[in-house]
Amino acid sequence: MNRQTRSCVAAFVVAMVAAVSGLPSAAEELFKYDGYLTTTPTVIATNAALSSVTGLIASRMQGGSVTYPGLGGIYHFTNNGSVAAYQVQRVDVVHNKCVKVQMEQSGPDITARAIYAKYGTSASYPVGFDFDTGGTLGSVATSDAAYGYGINVIHVFEWNSTNWPIYMPPHMTPILGGYRLSSVSGVSAKIGGGSISDPDPVAHVYFFTNNGITASFQAQALDGGHTKCVKIEMEASGSNLIKAKAAYAKYLAGSNLGFDFDSGGSSTLIATSSSDGGYGLLNLEFAIVHKGTVITLL
Repeated sequence: MNRQTRSCVAAFVVAMVAAVSGLPSAAEELFKYDGYLTTTPTVIATNAALSSVTGLIASRMQGGSVTYPGLGGIYHFTNNGSVAAYQVQRVDVVHNKCVKVQMEQSGPDITARAIYAKYGTSASYPVGFDFDTGGTLGSVATSDAAYGYGINVIHVFEWNSTNWPIYMPPHMTPILGGYRLSSVSGVSAKIGGGSISDPDPVAHVYFFTNNGITASFQAQALDGGHTKCVKIEMEASGSNLIKAKAAYAKYLAGSNLGFDFDSGGSSTLIATSSSDGGYGLLNLEFAIVHKGTVITLL
């Protein structure tokens, strides 16, 4: 059995495990808000409880001062049921840029606003820095062309899910709650982005490894005369939360499926939307193997 055939079998196993285990086949998205946040509270979800927002949030940073817009990492999340806050951080060229978001319960609805936009060199203000304690104040952008940076889309997912439907950001982000990393036996994903010409390319999974603490894999596709690859790295966070990030996007000319891009290839941008340059991964699905489940590949 060659590598390409094995990857197809692995994708089939992912679907079969989800089916026989009774696990959900797609994420439950509690709500999604499209549009820039301003500094004034705006309703982002109706008839929704803020207490149900557990931290599985994805937010896109964009604005006139963002060279490479996309999903940012979520840091310093707090929620007391009435007020929640978190920082969206994204490394953009030489700076780590941050927008702080505050959400509040307002009657039956949830409102959100941008508290501040700040930045600092990534060397002095690395990802994860608490910008409440420092950084240079910037402008909150409320459109693509406006100076500064802002948040123009928010996804909030149900905690218990076996699917991450949107693009994987390049920062460690909570993606799967309620499961141990050691229970993930396989993955499938879709490759996309502004530099993918095929509208529905087949993504083959190679080099999947998992020691229960960290895991990784490469998703590769033939597209436009090149072999294109996105590597995903995952890590366990406690006993029931999995975090992940897109580690790199690379390519080689010609048909080279199964090449280990850890050892070479040309780097390109990591896409976090279908319009971003480069390529990224979305629709990650996980095969979850519970104790006592046996899977045999023939």
